[in-house]
Amino acid sequence: MGNWDLAGVAAQSYGVLILFMARRQKNPLTDAYLNRMRSSTGVETIMNDASAIRLALRRLAEGKVLAMLPDVRAKRQALDIAFLGGRANIGRGLAVFAREAGVPVFPCCAWREGWTRHHFRSMPPILVRSLG
Repeated sequence: MGNWDLAGVAAQSYGVLILFMARRQKNPLTDAYLNRMRSSTGVETIMNDASAIRLALRRLAEGKVLAMLPDVRAKRQALDIAFLGGRANIGRGLAVFAREAGVPVFPCCAWREGWTRHHFRSMPPILVRSLG
């Protein structure tokens, strides 16, 4: 359970219906543990696989909020950006979902301070333009 998981749980406690998009972990025991922890909080998690796009769009239409980590490196060539003093190959998934669903992107950041305090900040929404 990382900071983004805690941010999702906090958002859900304020009535925001969160939907996590996550990759499967290489270790199946770790994967099962993380997904069990996420589901125990009432936060729905969908795996980033072939059916993820359709399911995520359906959940967005139902009023859920899709949470994705934008700093996960893409397996294929995508967007080469400056990131934390280096270069990173970041996927386009977040922008694609926002454009297809017609919803804004709300950049958020969660971080830990010490052992027990967490902070959360949401930035102004980013509107994704249609390519058509």
